[in-house]
Amino acid sequence: MNVQQAAVLVRASLIRIHPIADQIARSFYEHLFDVTPPLRRLFTGDMNRQGKMLMTSLELAVSSLDDPESILPSVQALGERHVSYGVKAGYYPLAR
Repeated sequence: MNVQQAAVLVRASLIRIHPIADQIARSFYEHLFDVTPPLRRLFTGDMNRQGKMLMTSLELAVSSLDDPESILPSVQALGERHVSYGVKAGYYPLAR
């Protein structure tokens, strides 16, 4: 499978999950907090809103698979915000 074929599959998958995006986001955070309970303290706001932001970020990333540099400023700003929230680099592998 080449990169273009993989991108097509990823886009198709995102379209298929769109109707249940809220459930997927909720499941993601439930799993994250189950495997790493201390991370829960970083999330003080409305988790439904947080889930929507997660899925919006995912949609942005998927829509930019052919031109990742186009979202670089947005991704850098997102990273800076996460640092200001207290997120450490070592937390990211926990979100798998």
